Amino acid sequence: MTVEELNLWYGDGTHALRDVTFDLYPREILAFIGPSGCGKSTALKVLNRMHDNDHGVRIEGRVLMHGEDVYARHVDPPMHRRQFGWVAQKPNPFPLSIWENVAYGPRIHGLKRTREELADHVEDCLRRAHLWDEVKDHLHDLEGTDLSGGQQQRLCIARALSTEPDVLLMDEPTGSIDPIATAAVEELAMELKHRLSIVLVTHSMMQARRVADRVAYFHLGELREVGPTELIFNAARDPEARAFIRGKFG
Repeated sequence: MTVEELNLWYGDGTHALRDVTFDLYPREILAFIGPSGCGKSTALKVLNRMHDNDHGVRIEGRVLMHGEDVYARHVDPPMHRRQFGWVAQKPNPFPLSIWENVAYGPRIHGLKRTREELADHVEDCLRRAHLWDEVKDHLHDLEGTDLSGGQQQRLCIARALSTEPDVLLMDEPTGSIDPIATAAVEELAMELKHRLSIVLVTHSMMQARRVADRVAYFHLGELREVGPTELIFNAARDPEARAFIRGKFG
């Protein structure tokens, strides 16, 4: 993906993103970092057109996926969103069985033709999310909401993977789970990047340093720095980025 000169205004006139330009490379984790309210989540939602139903939002610039402007008039937003998986900060499994949580997406999109194909696909997604061994005996008699917080988040990741996305968008995915579950999600993200691209919004500088191949530093709606993680953390050129990183690490 390529984002070029992206500007976004909310309905109240707030200029939330200002001339944002960056690339998302195949099979990488790109972490969005920066202070609260700086535009990280806003930029994330632009990628899969989640602002389409926000009243009064205006977007200028280009967002290219496979060379095509995703905001062009001929692009069907639901079809575009099928290329993305989404993982929110708070686990939000459906109040359905574990199996139905994962099977729902591929079923409605017609990705698997037979019950056997769907069952194999559900198992594969749960395995990729490191959850299969914990839930394989309760696929139909436990709801997703019956699981622990960390298990729920891994179920949400399995659900996101079930539609076979090209890009996984993660908006502070460990913000409401414990440290052990956080470590499991981070390990999972680093494994998944070998098959797809991941954009991760995080407030944890340690997390960004552990898992991201590159980081993008946002400040007041501007993208001030973007580059390899260690380069930005050790030698950021932008003074605001340097101050932010040093403040987090002491």
